[in-house]
Amino acid sequence: MIIDTLKLKNFRNYSDAFVRFSKGVNYIYGLNAQGKTNILESLFFCGCARSHRTNKDINMLMEDTEEFLVKISVEYDSGIKKDIQIIYSGNTKKKELKINENRQQTIGDLFGKLQMVFFSPEDLMLIKEGPAVRRRQIDIALSQLKPSYFHDLSRYYKILAHKNNLLKEIKKKPNLMQTLDVWNENLASYASRIIIKRKGYIEELAAIAKTKHLIISEDMEDLDIRYSCMFFDVDDDEKKLALKITDKYKENSEKEIINGTTFIGPHRDDIIFNINGKEAKGLASQGQQRSVVLSFKMAQLQIIKDQINEMPVLLLDDVFSELDERRRRYVYDNLQGIQTFITGTEQDTMIKDKLREVKFFQIDKGSIREQ
Repeated sequence: MIIDTLKLKNFRNYSDAFVRFSKGVNYIYGLNAQGKTNILESLFFCGCARSHRTNKDINMLMEDTEEFLVKISVEYDSGIKKDIQIIYSGNTKKKELKINENRQQTIGDLFGKLQMVFFSPEDLMLIKEGPAVRRRQIDIALSQLKPSYFHDLSRYYKILAHKNNLLKEIKKKPNLMQTLDVWNENLASYASRIIIKRKGYIEELAAIAKTKHLIISEDMEDLDIRYSCMFFDVDDDEKKLALKITDKYKENSEKEIINGTTFIGPHRDDIIFNINGKEAKGLASQGQQRSVVLSFKMAQLQIIKDQINEMPVLLLDDVFSELDERRRRYVYDNLQGIQTFITGTEQDTMIKDKLREVKFFQIDKGSIREQ
C-alpha cells in the first residue's frame, strides 16, 4: 500500500497544505522546528487516530483555530483507493472520522485501513524505558493487524477502571463484595484474549528479529525477545486461561481491596529483550540498543507483509542521525518496494546512491516545497 496524497488544515504549524508523495522514498528535510516531524505525525494519526508524541489531540491544533483536518488518499496493491479523513474540534474535544466520505461510528473502524511502522528517536529508549512503553508498541501493532484486538483492549481497560473503582468502594461498603465476581469474570475474559494474541505476535516477532539482528550485528549477537506474563506458559485456550486468571483474582482479592487496584493482567505485563542470554535493559550499549530496536522494527514490517500480503508504509523520523553508517546502509538496503518517509536536517547523499525512486521535500516554517 502507499499514501498518495496528504491534505492538512490547521494541523500544528500547517495552516493549509497539500502534497503528493512518491511511491518510493520521500525524504523530508529542513532545519529543526520547521515542521518535518509534523508531517509524519499526521500520517501516523490517520493510521490509528492518535499521535506518537502527545496524548492530547488539542496539542496538534494550530493556535487560534477551532478545528484541524488531516486527510490522506491510500492506494492498496489491489488498486483499490480509500480516502481517510479525520477532523478534530477544539470546542467539543472530539474527532470525526470519515472513510471515502462515509462517517464512521468509532475510531476502532480506522484500524486495519493503513498499515505502518513508525521509527523515531524516542523508540531508541524502548529497552531502557518502563513496561508501559513496550506494551504500547505491541498494542498499536496488534491493533493495526487485528482490529478485534483494539476492541478487546478498549473493553479490558474500561472494565479494569470499573473494577478498581469498585475495589475502593468495597472498603467503605463491604456488601458490594458480592458484585466483585462478575467484574472479575468479565475482566478475565478480555485479559485472556489479549494475552493469547500478544503471545502469538511476540513469538513471531522474536523469530524474525533474531534473524535480522544476526545480520545487523554481523553474527556476533543472539537476540531473544519474550513476553513476560504471569500466564505465559498457558496454552491457547481462551476459556481455560480466563478461569486461571479469575482464580488468581480471587486469591489476590484481599490485597486488591486494601490497595484499591488490580495487580495482575495485561496492564502489568512486559516485553523482555535479551542479548547473548543477558537482559539488554541493564547491559546493552547505545549501539546495541539501536541494533535491537532496528531489528524489532524491521521484524514488524515483515510480519505485516506476511499476514496481509501487502507491504506497509515505513515512517523514519530523524533516526539516521542516531545510526552509524553500517546501520544506515542496512536500512537503505531493505527499503526496496516499501513506501518510506524519512526526515532529516539535510539531504542524505547515501540515499541518492542507494535508491532510484526518491523524492525530496524541503520544509520551511510550515510550508512544503518539492525539490
